[in-house]
Amino acid sequence: VRRCASADFEAAWTRVDAILAPTVPITAPRIGENVAQIDGKEEPVRGALIRLNRPANFTGLPALSLPCGWTQNGLPIGLQIIGRAWGEEELLSIARIFEEAHPEFRRRPPNF
Repeated sequence: VRRCASADFEAAWTRVDAILAPTVPITAPRIGENVAQIDGKEEPVRGALIRLNRPANFTGLPALSLPCGWTQNGLPIGLQIIGRAWGEEELLSIARIFEEAHPEFRRRPPNF
């Protein structure tokens, strides 16, 4: 299964330099919150928080997350950038370009 997933990513690198995806499908849960509602269905919070990171972890590809917006309640929204194998330098360059183009996402919530 890992070889098939890796082959799919390899095919993608012929067309793109990076893959952008949400970091997590939910906002930060409250302490002690164990279940999240996603599209009207319940899902364990822990599973939701790691689900979208699994493809990069499973295939060993470098990935990072950076803020790309804010919810209506002021919680950060994360953008995951996945790069090609051994492409950490290119991945970090893409992240830097994004951060420089969007300094508004660097703000910190109050009390930090």
